[in-house]
Amino acid sequence: DGEAGPYGFYGHNQVFAKEELPPMICKLEQLRAAGKPLVLHRRLRTLENNWWGLQGGDMVDVVFVLLDRSSDFEARLPAETQAELRKGSDGRFSGFPNYRTVFQNTDLTAYTASQANLLAAFGEFAVMQNAKLFKELFQ
Repeated sequence: DGEAGPYGFYGHNQVFAKEELPPMICKLEQLRAAGKPLVLHRRLRTLENNWWGLQGGDMVDVVFVLLDRSSDFEARLPAETQAELRKGSDGRFSGFPNYRTVFQNTDLTAYTASQANLLAAFGEFAVMQNAKLFKELFQ
């Protein structure tokens, strides 16, 4: 059917077995508890999905990268930046790393240079901490 349900077309988006999800959530929670960036590689078998034209049965490599705070990253920041992060919603980095997409600041969609640089540094950190995984994936 071409009709979107009350949640759009999300009902058509399943491409992996539901049983794969709990162990992945567990591993992500372990990474979070250890202060690591949430980067997880899995080799998963696709399911048939007629909506998206997938036959199913293919093995694919997927790297899940979730945006969440990392105490390992934050511990490496300058003391001034750490102090600003501790201010939470009252600080210059309110919501970090999940800044608002609109009205984070007074401008509709603009971030300050400090906000953008901190987010970019965090992205680099997450990739560099998982460099072996990414290198192996792209070879």
